[in-house]
Amino acid sequence: MIMRTEVLGHIRTLGLPISARNLFDLLTEVQQAGGAIPESQQELAATLKTSPSVLSRAMRRLCELNIVLRTTRYKYTLHPLVAGYETENDMETAISDALQQIADGELPPIAAQPPTKRHLAAVS
Repeated sequence: MIMRTEVLGHIRTLGLPISARNLFDLLTEVQQAGGAIPESQQELAATLKTSPSVLSRAMRRLCELNIVLRTTRYKYTLHPLVAGYETENDMETAISDALQQIADGELPPIAAQPPTKRHLAAVS
């Protein structure tokens, strides 16, 4: 499977927790061409030998950054810019389409940095 290495390098700079990095690595291994993830969260948790709650938090983090996109309630796909493809032509076409969809507001971009956490403070 062919993937864009410069985007994968960017993802490694986002300061993901180890559970999210491990999950992302697994998702890149099990994905179908184009990024569809055929396994359920339970199957992914079993493969990673982690609890479903840890896997759920890791998946939520990847979704917050738009690295992983939720297609239905229990189905996910890798963002087209990080997905793997059968051929270089398939990858170039998918990336070109994805960049146009991002420009048109139809597809979210991969986050350039992690979302900031909001902290509540008591006021008197």
